Amino acid sequence: MKLKFLLLLFITVFITTTNAQQITPQSKDGWENTRKGNESFKKKDFASAEKYYQAGAEKDASKATANYNLGNALYRQKKYSEAERAYAESTGGKNKDSLSKSWYNLGNSMLQQDKFQESINAYKQALKMNPNDEQTRYNLAYAQAKEKARRPPPKQKQQNQKQQQQQKQQQQKQQQQNNKQNPKDKKQSPGEQQQTPAMSKEEAQRTLDALKDQEKKTRDRMNSRKGKTFNRSKEKDW
Repeated sequence: MKLKFLLLLFITVFITTTNAQQITPQSKDGWENTRKGNESFKKKDFASAEKYYQAGAEKDASKATANYNLGNALYRQKKYSEAERAYAESTGGKNKDSLSKSWYNLGNSMLQQDKFQESINAYKQALKMNPNDEQTRYNLAYAQAKEKARRPPPKQKQQNQKQQQQQKQQQQKQQQQNNKQNPKDKKQSPGEQQQTPAMSKEEAQRTLDALKDQEKKTRDRMNSRKGKTFNRSKEKDW
């Protein structure tokens, strides 16, 4: 009876041990997809890496790591909108260094889409995790400058610009009216002025003397013919 009991106990232990040995090789690798994605990423096969990381984001032990790597693979393919979503999914961890990188890359993906204010917020979050990151600080300053550049001008500046535009339009209208009133005038390009050669005072006096001398000769000739005196009623203004 005792021998029978011992035999039964031995068989039970043998079966349990055998089952345990069969289960162990089938245990799941919690990093399988992420690891394969890393191998593809190193080979710069970003499309394959994307597929592995997507599977890792669903099945692997660390979804934050898989999503962060997925964001990198998408970013390298210039799929910035999809990369933004992947990086956002990776910001739920607790490690400050990893979080800083996630927020930084999230800011980069937003910056590529001209989402300047959103990228500013992301860079600020990254600096909270790592205040000494100069690259993040530089990107933050760049995003702030881009955001400021596209803001509408102040109200007073807008009014000044409107007044300048109105003055310009009025000048153009006046120029058009002048052209209509003087159709024979030489057509001028904007800003061009017709230049009249200047006559010196001496040249003007010589011209005047010559005209007076010519007029005197003409008058003497007429007087000699008709016996009359010729008087000019009005001098020409010069």
